[in-house]
Amino acid sequence: MLHTAHARALAKMRRTRDALAAVGRADDEFAHATPANDPPWMAYYDHAQHVGDTGHALFDLAVHGCRPVEAAARLSDAVTGHTDAYARSRAISQTKLATLTMATRDLAEAAALHQRIHTVVAAS
Repeated sequence: MLHTAHARALAKMRRTRDALAAVGRADDEFAHATPANDPPWMAYYDHAQHVGDTGHALFDLAVHGCRPVEAAARLSDAVTGHTDAYARSRAISQTKLATLTMATRDLAEAAALHQRIHTVVAAS
């Protein structure tokens, strides 16, 4: 989780190599995590949260042309991975994915994503 926060900060500063390295460290640490050993306050940090947070870091690089496909894939995995208990996190990742889609790819696809987000939020 801390590597992910670090990656997000580095990406905001456009320190691309450092941000990518921090995402890599976050992935490595997450792959070796033992959730049963985590403190209770870390219970929320599951696979969906991890790919969402790393996707948010990569988003800041992707809008400048670096790894947009990977950023979109991580954000998409977060959207599908978040349970209803984490609807807010899902909506945030959906919004970021729609923004990335509009900035780097298909405007029609971005509009469809936006409409799905609006429908979910209105129903909440």
